[in-house]
Amino acid sequence: MPARLELWIYAALFALAATLAWSAATTDSVTVDEPAHLVAGYASLRTGDFRLSPDHPPLARWLLALPFQAIGQPWAVERQEGWDSGDIFALGERFFAEADDRDQLLLASRGVAIVLFVALLAVVAWITRELLGSSAALFATTLVALDAKKPEHKEVLDAWSCKAFVEADPKAWDGMRKVLANLPKDFLK
Repeated sequence: MPARLELWIYAALFALAATLAWSAATTDSVTVDEPAHLVAGYASLRTGDFRLSPDHPPLARWLLALPFQAIGQPWAVERQEGWDSGDIFALGERFFAEADDRDQLLLASRGVAIVLFVALLAVVAWITRELLGSSAALFATTLVALDAKKPEHKEVLDAWSCKAFVEADPKAWDGMRKVLANLPKDFLK
C-alpha cells in the first residue's frame, strides 16, 4: 500500500474515532465516578495534596483536570466537608452542584480524554506497524478506534444490563457460576 494512502486512511480513522468519541461526550450524562476523579485531579493540582484516592496514579487525573485550571473555576476544595476524610464522591458531587459551568467543565475534560485517546491510537498504529507491518497496524488501529463506540457493545458492558440479563434468566447465572468454577485457580491472579 502506498505510504500516502496509508496516511490518509489513518487520518480518516483518527477523525472518525474522535468524532464518535465527541458525539458520546456531548450526549452521555455524567458517570457515577467522573466528578470524583475530576475533583481528585483538581485538588492535587491546586493543593499538591494527594489525599483524595491515593490508590490511583495522578497523571490522568491531572490531565483531565487541566481545563478546570484553565477556565479558572475557583473552588477551595480543602475547605469543603469531606476533605479531611478524603471522601471524593461527596466532594465531586458538591463541586458539580456548585460549579457555574459544570457542563462546559465536563465537556472540556472529556475533550482532553479524546485527545489522549487519539494519541493512544497513534501509538498503537506506530508500534504495530513497526512490529507487524502496515496491514496489521491498520487492522489493530481500527479495532481500537471503533471498539465500545457501538451501542450494543456499551450495553453488553453495562452493569445494569448484566443485572437485567441475570434477572430475566436465572439459569444464566447458574451457567456463569459453572464456567467460573471450572477456571484454573490461578487464572485471575
